[in-house]
Amino acid sequence: MTDPLRVRVDLHPDALLDPRFADSPLVAGPPHLRFYAGLSLSAPDGSRAGTLCGMGAQPRGFGLVAAEGADGPL
Repeated sequence: MTDPLRVRVDLHPDALLDPRFADSPLVAGPPHLRFYAGLSLSAPDGSRAGTLCGMGAQPRGFGLVAAEGADGPL
């Protein structure tokens, strides 16, 4: 059996309220992004396998259960 990919989750429920992103042209202007979620995928040896992300124009919230289970093997 092979080792699973590792996943790291980066959630930003409202980019407009996050000082790291509020001045971004994608947040301050069209397309006015508010939500960002990124999943960094790493192979068992630590090398990067890729990233999957989702963005949206509406803020989105996540419950504690989603946040607690966000990192780990895929």
